[in-house]
Amino acid sequence: MTIEEFKISVDEFGPRLLQFALRHIGDIDMAKDLVQESYIALLGKIEDVEPAKAKPFLFAVINNKIKDFYKLRKNTSELSDFHKTSSAQAADYENKDIVKLALSKLEPMEKQLIILRDLEGYNYEEIGAITQLSPTQVKVYLFRARKSFKQQVIKMEVYYG
Repeated sequence: MTIEEFKISVDEFGPRLLQFALRHIGDIDMAKDLVQESYIALLGKIEDVEPAKAKPFLFAVINNKIKDFYKLRKNTSELSDFHKTSSAQAADYENKDIVKLALSKLEPMEKQLIILRDLEGYNYEEIGAITQLSPTQVKVYLFRARKSFKQQVIKMEVYYG
């Protein structure tokens, strides 16, 4: 990969990497840092990575950085805060907020698979390249992730319904 091809990858994949990281961690500054670290990793391997493989490489790197972020941070429970709100306040939550909250309660791998497939639109092979899973594993884990997501939404509906 040349420096020019590197610059093209920044323009082409940077916004999607940022969106991917932001959906996972919800903090724009941290998401920007993770994207930057991913490109630093690519720059370190610039001679080894072919331009066609830059996208899977970048998403695999940012995926690992997000995993590290969760390991270090041990996400605080937003659901307990949600349960502390009054019913009137809970009614103010829009569907988007409920989806974000339900996603935040999933295991990191479950959340990642749902984001990659259902929000980002990647196919099973691309997700497999990013997560180091086979396409069959992606399908199975995604099925389980969707089931967990549905259970989280149902719990919220039961509590406030």
